[in-house]
Amino acid sequence: MRPRRSRLAIGDYLVGSGGLVLLVALFALPWYQVPSRIRGALLLMGAGLTATGWQELIWIGPLTLVVGLLALAATYLQVSRGSPALPVTTTIVLAPLSVLLSVALVVRVFISLPGVQLPGGEGGELQVCSGAYVGLVAALVVAAGTWLSLRRDGVDPSDAPERIETLPLTRPSLGDPA
Repeated sequence: MRPRRSRLAIGDYLVGSGGLVLLVALFALPWYQVPSRIRGALLLMGAGLTATGWQELIWIGPLTLVVGLLALAATYLQVSRGSPALPVTTTIVLAPLSVLLSVALVVRVFISLPGVQLPGGEGGELQVCSGAYVGLVAALVVAAGTWLSLRRDGVDPSDAPERIETLPLTRPSLGDPA
């Protein structure tokens, strides 16, 4: 099958773009930075001052990676397949995972911030950077996109058969051996 952009709807665009932004945010953008009062001590120790989502999020990081890859796969399958079976299955798996990720990121970004502790006892909560907000918005976009995509999934009119062959139904008469 040839890839066709006509198979994509707004939900599919949201899923694909949200998944791509989620992966970029996970690995390339800083999610947390150390508080300013202990930056000097950490620099002397040779530690980094910022952390990406992959470095800081213990179980949410791999979940974010899975959701991002599934989002890209769902969009690719939607573009490349005439049958809705694989795109719908991928989107059905993606939907609860993206909602779980969105809830986990809301908790991690706004409620339960990770902390840092120095050997001398000083420390505190890490400060949230732009990457955490970008990742959270991207996860919400993927969750909304999966919902919209599932509401519309079906066979694209350009992939539908032109004519479906039918057989006439006739009642057998009493004299027919059938």
